[in-house]
Amino acid sequence: MRNKQIDGALIQAGLPTAAVTEMTSTAGGKLISIDPEIRASLIDKYPWYSDFVIPAGTYDNQDEDVETLAIKMMLITDASADEDVIYNLVKTMWENLDELESAHPIVGQFDINRATTDLAGIPLHPGAERYYKEIGVLTE
Repeated sequence: MRNKQIDGALIQAGLPTAAVTEMTSTAGGKLISIDPEIRASLIDKYPWYSDFVIPAGTYDNQDEDVETLAIKMMLITDASADEDVIYNLVKTMWENLDELESAHPIVGQFDINRATTDLAGIPLHPGAERYYKEIGVLTE
């Protein structure tokens, strides 16, 4: 973008993303929303997408919310993995977010109430399901 060799880019990464920060602050880049009909069509065709809003002010010169798409970041395991191992892995992660956030700020955006949504039909491992039921994120 800085060299005026491309007109646009679709970047899939957490907020804020250095490439987008650079684009908006040094290359005259601008974030644009994806039309609701196009988002709905893409979600229908590619169920791993979900609606997402980049809040106003996330990047330089971004005065409005940007309505876009996101992809859920997941840990995926083989179904044969031991239930207790997966339960303890999920529990340890969620109960130690402060330590994880010290390694990377994206962890501050993790929301346990959304952990079981927008999974594109991928089933939860029984160990993960057990943990989410135990803390009330899953009720059934």
